[in-house]
Amino acid sequence: MADEKLNKSIQREIQNATVKILVGGKPEGTGFFITPDGYVLTAYHCIKHKPTEVVVRTCFDEEFPADLDKAKSLSEGRYDIAVLKVNYQTPHYLPLGVISRTYLKDAVEACGYPASHKPENKESGLYSGEISRFREDNRIEIDAIKGQGQSGGPIYHYASNRVIALASAGYKLVVGEEVGKGEIVTDLGLAVRLEPLFDRWVELESITGQVAKEWDKRLEQLGVTSPSEKVQNQGVANVTQTVHNYGEVNKQVNIGHINGTVNL
Repeated sequence: MADEKLNKSIQREIQNATVKILVGGKPEGTGFFITPDGYVLTAYHCIKHKPTEVVVRTCFDEEFPADLDKAKSLSEGRYDIAVLKVNYQTPHYLPLGVISRTYLKDAVEACGYPASHKPENKESGLYSGEISRFREDNRIEIDAIKGQGQSGGPIYHYASNRVIALASAGYKLVVGEEVGKGEIVTDLGLAVRLEPLFDRWVELESITGQVAKEWDKRLEQLGVTSPSEKVQNQGVANVTQTVHNYGEVNKQVNIGHINGTVNL
């Protein structure tokens, strides 16, 4: 019961830092604050080729125009990470980190706005899952990505107490009896790991290091212990050691046929 209460406290903090990305007044995805001075991460494909205004909407219904920092961003493809900046000081932001394939099957929590185009889906959702596979294209496969609108949302890793990836795409799965009928469902998803972002944005390691210290203090007040030394040694301090350690673990999908991926 105590662990459940602590997890709910963490989940509330994650939701407070998670935002909806609006382009031209329409919801296009999810993002999250990573610094107190208004840096936001989202999926690049959510804002690519969008000439109209990009707006960040917090869970408190505050809206702020956002600028794309192209110098720090990684374009759509195997990376798909956009760095946005808003003129806003926020008390809600999340620390970043990296992990190796040692943590296969670890628990994660995803947060985002799947199906946010529907008026009844105003609030963000929380989706628990686990890491199913480390792919060789800088992505991890998880079962906590549920649908379009969740792209850019944080993937929080409980063992390290860090955001280790952001939601990017879903598998297109054709369900058994519907094979050949064109009906697809998204049941598994892909999240982009953050190692290349640390390479591109050289100051990020020190920035998120300070954010992580503040986050750990906040968690200690909630009764959450700091990450183990083993996990910390796989984290931000050693990001350059893990950038090329993607690996590949086989996973069989029994409910249908994988038919490529689709951006969310």
